[in-house]
Amino acid sequence: QDCPRRRSVVLRFSLQGLKVYGADGETLLMAHALRRILYSTWRHADCQFAFVARNPRSPASTLFCHLFVGPPGEVQTLHLLLCRSFQLCYLLAHPEEQA
Repeated sequence: QDCPRRRSVVLRFSLQGLKVYGADGETLLMAHALRRILYSTWRHADCQFAFVARNPRSPASTLFCHLFVGPPGEVQTLHLLLCRSFQLCYLLAHPEEQA
């Protein structure tokens, strides 16, 4: 809501979640813990990557969609990085399920 559209950002993925920084890579714009991210997708035709998350200070029924546009080869990679973060976090929490 209060973020201008078409802003260049840097996305950083970790086992804790996803952080969005300004183009300088230093200014933190938002951070979402993995446990608050509910859905992720990408759309090759429109060069879009998106995820839906809950805000810890909002009602559980209030969801926020964050949409990012990038080069065609990168949007799928962004989606897969987030998916991989979920997989690794799950395996760390459930080591008995590792083959």
